[in-house]
Amino acid sequence: MGLSAGFSGDAGRLPRRLDDLGGPYQGVVVLPIHLTWGGVRDFDVGSERPRLQLYSIVLSQGRPGDMVRLLNARRLAEDWPQLRVLLSRGMRRACERKLGLRAPAVRSHSARGRGPRG
Repeated sequence: MGLSAGFSGDAGRLPRRLDDLGGPYQGVVVLPIHLTWGGVRDFDVGSERPRLQLYSIVLSQGRPGDMVRLLNARRLAEDWPQLRVLLSRGMRRACERKLGLRAPAVRSHSARGRGPRG
């Protein structure tokens, strides 16, 4: 098994570059039938909660064409800290490696806004 074998699953469904994602930044996105299974189909991408739900569905189950058409590169980058926890470890790693999305920096306990005592 070659080195690229582990990169073909989730990463193989992603576009080549983050900038290839040309979905809308605002407005309502209607998911195609193959992604809905009778559930909610309309998502307002101007609102965070519906957008995170839409993006997690498309990244987890979508085809490459779905991603390019439905996801917006800027929104994905902006939402990545919240969105990444909704995805499988494989998809999270694939997005971070292939699309250059970054995990949020881990803050030390002392850097969480606690002032000096006393």
